[in-house]
Parts: sequence; structure tokens; C-alpha cells
Amino acid sequence: MEMNMKTGVYVYNDESHNFNFYTNLSANDKAAFVRTVVDAVVDDFNYDSVLRDIIFDYATILMFTDIDTSFVKTVDNSGKAITNIDLLEDFLLSTDIVEIVKANAFPTLFDELEKAVDKSIEYRTGIHPAPLSDALSSLLSTLEKKINEVDLDSMMDMAQKFAGMTGEFTPDSIVNAYMNSDMHKKNLAEIAGAKSDKVKDDDK
Repeated sequence: MEMNMKTGVYVYNDESHNFNFYTNLSANDKAAFVRTVVDAVVDDFNYDSVLRDIIFDYATILMFTDIDTSFVKTVDNSGKAITNIDLLEDFLLSTDIVEIVKANAFPTLFDELEKAVDKSIEYRTGIHPAPLSDALSSLLSTLEKKINEVDLDSMMDMAQKFAGMTGEFTPDSIVNAYMNSDMHKKNLAEIAGAKSDKVKDDDK
């Protein structure tokens, strides 16, 4: 597989910086790229969709270039190093590093990475990014399938999540309301149980 190394220049804080970058990734590095993005935006109970594009660009810098991004790290109260999103966003908006890498990358590579990230997010959350009409249709379909299994408390919890939504009524706000409901947590537990049962069956 062809993985050429090229040199580029970016400007940050009025200073020019040279950097090296790859034009392609190995299969293993592609998998690591996808995990980096998905792990950062999806955990057991939340999907931080607003961070998806920022983290995707951050992964581009981490996986393709030799740029030191340690300056966007801060330490939390437990002493753990975490990414400061505000510093990262400023760095990404102030430079054209990602654009340079994408312009020189192997054809279709970033389309492949975008699709792989979205499929992994869909697998983790059970929710596919879609237009508003599709998001509503998917949600209604999920409710219809689960209606006989959902108790009144779960239905009230979900209703309160939607009632408490602020700002614009968008697919992301609908998804986040559902992701934070007890109903979704119950669905996740059922999915995990089904996967565990399948693994047990496969081991027999």
C-alpha cells in the first residue's frame, strides 16, 4: 500500500510551522482512527454528536501528521490528562492543516473514513444520523416495537426528556433526548445481553 510522506506549512499565532504528513493509512491505522473518533463522542449513555466533526479533524492531525498537539491537553481534578475542546477548536479553526492533508490524501480515503465512523457510531448507539423526517420515523418505529415492553415510568421519563429540550428542534436534539432516556439505557442493556448470549453460544 502506498503511504507517501509529504511536507506542508501551516500558520498559527502568526508563526509558520513545517510539518510532515502521510497521504494514506494502513488498515490498522484506519481502524485506530475510527476508534479514536467514536470513543471520544460515544460512551455507555451519551452521544456527543456536536463534537463529532471536531474530533474527526483532531484524529486527522493525530493519525496523519507529526504535529505535537500536547498543548491542547489539560489535567482534570483526578490528575487525568484530557483534551481541552476550546483550545482544540481554536487550533483547528486557526489553521488549514486538515485541508492540506485532505487535499493530498489518497482518493476516496476520507470518504471511507467518514462512512466508517458513522457506521461505528450507528452500531454503538443504534441510531443512524438522518434528516429530521427519518429521525422521527426511526424513533416512532422504535417506540412501536417496544410499546408492549415499556412501563408507564419509562414512557413518562422519555416524555420529560422531550419536554425539557431547549433550543431548536433538530435531529440531534431528538437523538440526545432519546439517548439520555431510561428507555434507551434499557435497550442498550438488552443489546449487550443479546451479544453476550451470542458469544456464549458461539463458544459452545
